[in-house]
Amino acid sequence: MLSGFFLIIASVIYAIVISYRRLCEYWYKVLLWCGVLLSAVASYLLTYRYVYMTDIQTRVHGWPIPLIIWQQDETGRWLDYVGITVIIAWPLNFIIVMIAFSLIWLIYPIIKYIFKYNKSIKS
Repeated sequence: MLSGFFLIIASVIYAIVISYRRLCEYWYKVLLWCGVLLSAVASYLLTYRYVYMTDIQTRVHGWPIPLIIWQQDETGRWLDYVGITVIIAWPLNFIIVMIAFSLIWLIYPIIKYIFKYNKSIKS
């Protein structure tokens, strides 16, 4: 599980690095930074502004990695469960949101390189 998460982080970083090589045009780099900005905003909204109830007595703040979980006890008070996710929830959600963008960014240069390589072989 942890190795898969590090593989995802590596693919996101590789997508950013490959966009600055000569394989990519200017519009591709602009699209990359728009995707990074959109991912940052989306992960912020999902982490700090998304609240849902899993059942009548449990309220969760943040998705897919919860920021804090509130649970109602027998007396009606809400008890909070705060852990390390208060610190790492936003970066983890940012990486999860960036997965889709990084896959798109990785596919385009690979296809472009394959066509460029095939043209050089035929010549």
